[in-house]
Amino acid sequence: GVVGADINIRKAWDINIGSKKIIVAVIDTGVKWNHPELKDNMWVNTAELNGKRGVDDDGNGFVDDLHGYDFVNNDNDPMDDQGHGTHCAGTAAGKNVGVAPDATIISVRVLDNYGAGYTSDIISGIDWSVNDCKKRTGGCILSLSLGLTKHKSLNIAVTNSFDDGLIPVVAAGNNNDDACLYSPASATRAVTVGSTTI
Repeated sequence: GVVGADINIRKAWDINIGSKKIIVAVIDTGVKWNHPELKDNMWVNTAELNGKRGVDDDGNGFVDDLHGYDFVNNDNDPMDDQGHGTHCAGTAAGKNVGVAPDATIISVRVLDNYGAGYTSDIISGIDWSVNDCKKRTGGCILSLSLGLTKHKSLNIAVTNSFDDGLIPVVAAGNNNDDACLYSPASATRAVTVGSTTI
C-alpha cells in the first residue's frame, strides 16, 4: 500500500487510546459480549446488575438491559448471532485490535442473523442509545455500519443524536456509489466513513 493511506493509528495513540468514559454504542447485529477481545470493555448497567431480575431498575422503560438491548426480539439479550456487530465492536474497541482499546461498548441489536432489519428498529436503537448516553459524563459515539435507501426519518434520528451531544459515525456503504443516496450516510452532521483500496 501507499504510505499514509492507512489511518495512522499509532500517532493517535500517542495522544490518547480512549477511556472507559467513552461509550461506543454499536447499533448493528448485536455484540458477542463474552468474546475475549470485548468482554472487558462491555458496558454493564449497574442499576440492573444490582437490582431485581425482571424489574426496570433504572426506570428507562427497558427491563434488565444489562449490556444493551435487542430491538429485533424486543428483549434484553442483544447477543450477536451473525458476526457483523461483533466485528464492528472489535474494530472500535477491541482490547488488542481496536482503534480505542480502552473505550466501553454497548450492544444495540437492530439487525437479525441475516443482517436485515426494520428502519423502525434502527431508529428505536438510536433513541435508546441517546437516552442512555445523555446520562454519561464521557463522550458517546453511535456506530452505524449499515445502510438502506435514503430514508428521511432515519436521517432525522441520526441528526437529532448529534444535536443531543453524541457523535454518529456511519458507513458510506459497500457500493461504489454516491453516499448521499443512502441512509444514514446522507444524514446531516453524521461522520460518514468510506474505505480505500490504495
